[in-house]
Amino acid sequence: MSKQITLDDDVFFALVNKAIELNMFFCSVNDILRVILNVKKQETQINSDNYPNSKVPEVQSLLNGLRDIIFSISKNGLKYHSNNRRWVADPNTVTITVQDARSRNLRITVYGRPHEFEDVFGGLKSELEIKDDMASFSRFILNNEKQLPFAIKVIQHSYNIKKERGRL
Repeated sequence: MSKQITLDDDVFFALVNKAIELNMFFCSVNDILRVILNVKKQETQINSDNYPNSKVPEVQSLLNGLRDIIFSISKNGLKYHSNNRRWVADPNTVTITVQDARSRNLRITVYGRPHEFEDVFGGLKSELEIKDDMASFSRFILNNEKQLPFAIKVIQHSYNIKKERGRL
């Protein structure tokens, strides 16, 4: 299990400013800290068996942006299902389909209906178009890094919905 720390506001804002200075604004906090502290990433945690990858740099960047939220809700990462080309979290709150051949994006399904995500952004207009999917799931397309903060909030909210309903 990962260790967690709490940052004071002034430390957090200094970290954000450093991220902007290093042009790492859309990177995870962990990646920014690794650069600042000159710490090499441990590759044992994520491998091709438990997290998707792409040879398309833009798509890989999107996958990298989602890595922390995925591993926070699914400790063992994702499992690949070849019959529908989806990577599925355990518990099944999120799936990712890597569409790097033509679309060059990620198709993501999350637990919960579209209307359950309306208040997630605190009145801000979302960059995502969340649509109905199968049964109790919704879907959206992640096209660019500008959408990453919204996608992360939706994925976290999806996990919280399932947890509140006692389905984890």
